[in-house]
Amino acid sequence: MGSCFGSMGNCFRSHRMSSNIASTREPLLRETERDAVTSLLQYLEQGGDSNNPHKTISDDKLRDLCTLAYSDNVDLQRSAALCFSELSEKLMEPITEAQLEPLIHLLLSSDIEVLKASSLAISNFALHGPPSNKETIVQAKALQPLISLLSSDSAEVQCNACGCITTLATTEANKVEIVEYGAIPPLLALTRVNDPRVQRNTTGALLNLTHIGQ
Repeated sequence: MGSCFGSMGNCFRSHRMSSNIASTREPLLRETERDAVTSLLQYLEQGGDSNNPHKTISDDKLRDLCTLAYSDNVDLQRSAALCFSELSEKLMEPITEAQLEPLIHLLLSSDIEVLKASSLAISNFALHGPPSNKETIVQAKALQPLISLLSSDSAEVQCNACGCITTLATTEANKVEIVEYGAIPPLLALTRVNDPRVQRNTTGALLNLTHIGQ
């Protein structure tokens, strides 16, 4: 069961991030925002080194991500979400609650592009990261926004959120939490969606949740 956001290369994602910034008038950016943009763009461009494919989220990079994620500027929020989506494919060390906090904030956005990239990122952290990521994501209180996204108007967002829940539901403790947070009704509603990707992930999530305690 996977995510549905289209596959994008590092250069394309960095270009998308650059385009988001370019669409914002430079004088409107605060100095801290400009510095964060520059720092993260340089960091992502280093991803082209095949000898060092894995990334880490240092304290300074986390501050940069927070600067963009909590900005009132939607283009900067989109850039933060895109950055998280790229890091989610390369971060091999366990994710922390502090690192997830700005990403979970992005899951609450009303902007569909922010939601597409941020839901992809958290799904990747659950699916491709260390096993401990599944517990950390739940402990960081990501379940409520993820369940809310099951009712999104975007099939991609629905698919990513459902894919993440499918992965999270592979541990017994998480299954109980997911059910208690009320995921079953929106998941059942998604079984009537025409998109086969959404149906596939929905079926996987419901199957995993069916086997609680077994």
